[in-house]
Formats: sequence, structure tokens, C-alpha cells
Amino acid sequence: MEFKSTGSIQGFLMGAVRETKTGIEVVDDILVRDEIIDGLVRGAVFSGDKDVLNECRRVIKLIARSMGAYPATIQGLYEAMGRNDCGGFSVPAINIRGLTYDTARMVFRTAIKHDAGAFIFEIAKSEIGYTAQRPAEY
Repeated sequence: MEFKSTGSIQGFLMGAVRETKTGIEVVDDILVRDEIIDGLVRGAVFSGDKDVLNECRRVIKLIARSMGAYPATIQGLYEAMGRNDCGGFSVPAINIRGLTYDTARMVFRTAIKHDAGAFIFEIAKSEIGYTAQRPAEY
């Protein structure tokens, strides 16, 4: 799906999500997972129209939030490990330098399948330039 305007994004979302005064309400989570998010990611990464790109990214964040996914830090976990409040495991840090979305989906599917614990995705400032991955995309 190639979005020609921000209005075409709203049409694409019909039946799956609706905007509310406080964010977005997911109406059909299966449709969101199976089709909507893929289309939005393509727009957020590949659109040549900055308004479309930014709107796709905004909607992705709102959908994620409404489905319980938030950007977070594991600083508290590291602090607990330092105090010996927990341990016996490591936290892999995964640098994705290409196909970010596809790779992240594979990591999450595998983690869920194997009931895996904590992991982080990271990108170094030095990698941002040569991978053409800005933090908003990553």
C-alpha cells in the first residue's frame, strides 16, 4: 500500500482503528496485526512525502500504546541485577542494521515461541548514518 496523502492513511485504517480525543482505539486487533501495521511501517520507512512518513509513525505509536506496547528502558533491571535482587541470565542486545522491522518481528515471534525473557534493540549513534536508520524509524 502506497499512501498518496495523510488522508489516504485514514481510509486505510477504516474498520481496524479509530481516532479518539485521547489517542487511537483498536477495533480489530487481528486486522491491525495482519495487515494494517505492515502498511503503516512501509509508509513510515519508504514514503517520499514527509507528512505521510510522520503520520504513519504517529499512528504506529498510538496503535502500539493502545495495545499495551511502550518504549522503555531496562535500567531498573540492570540496577536489580547489580544489587543481586535477580540474576542468572543475560540480556542480549541486538543491533539491527537493515530490514529493521522484519528482523524485529522475527525476534519477537521467536521470543514468544520460546518464552524468552528480556532483550533490547539498540543502534549506536555511529551506525545511524551509514545504515540510514533514524531513531524514529528504529
